[in-house]
Amino acid sequence: MHTASPFPMTTPSNEDEVIKPAVDGTLNVLKACTGKVKRVVLTSSCAAVGDQHSPDRKLTEDDWTDTCNPELNTYVKSKRLAEQAAWDYVKGLQDDEKFELAVINPCLVVGPVLFKQQGTSIDLMSQLMCGKLPALPNFSMATVDVRDVAEAHLVGMTLPEAAGHRHITASDLATLMEMSEIFKEEFAPQGYKPTTRAMPKFVVSIMAVFSAQGRAFKSRWGRETPYDNNRLKSVLKIEPRPLKESLVDMGYSLIETGIVPKTKEYKGRPAK
Repeated sequence: MHTASPFPMTTPSNEDEVIKPAVDGTLNVLKACTGKVKRVVLTSSCAAVGDQHSPDRKLTEDDWTDTCNPELNTYVKSKRLAEQAAWDYVKGLQDDEKFELAVINPCLVVGPVLFKQQGTSIDLMSQLMCGKLPALPNFSMATVDVRDVAEAHLVGMTLPEAAGHRHITASDLATLMEMSEIFKEEFAPQGYKPTTRAMPKFVVSIMAVFSAQGRAFKSRWGRETPYDNNRLKSVLKIEPRPLKESLVDMGYSLIETGIVPKTKEYKGRPAK
């Protein structure tokens, strides 16, 4: 399994800081596996499937992100190029070198953490839960529980039908505001104050003049990118967890691991 790829919170001045290790790192792993293993499971991303506004249809495994889009985020571009490089490499192998490739394409990964660690999705959710974001821009993200992603990798390793295919790993589509409301419902009684202020669009337009993050917010404003998870459910036989379960479990794990400090009001998870 190859699961690592750079995922920075901000866009670097040189896109090769993200793209080069994503592509070269993937190919280095595949080259090391050539002629030695039966199957490689590669962690790609829904970002490689598509990141465009698509309210009329769900994106499927047949879709690919357009790298010619000038507004494309560097991370999104890196995932597209790395996955394409993997498929091209496998396609070019000689008979005595061949191995199977199964690709897992998760969306924004949420859910419980196992220990005190840092990561882009962890940082985003902990800031959201603690109210450290001053306001929330209006765009949606598809999410998936980390436990479903882990199971998809395991099934992808062993299921014959997984070989030679991509697998969109997605659950619910939600705005940052909707995610924050889930945190508020569960954790406000325990002293937490999740961000619930909407960011005005004119603020985003001003930010876009001065920062890459502002330009990213502006390009995604009002955007919905739904993904078709039928293959996840029908082939891998995984029914993704709902977002509320994922975020509630994540919130308590962030507190118990010390990533999010305990408040004076915190009394632990209520008994079911």
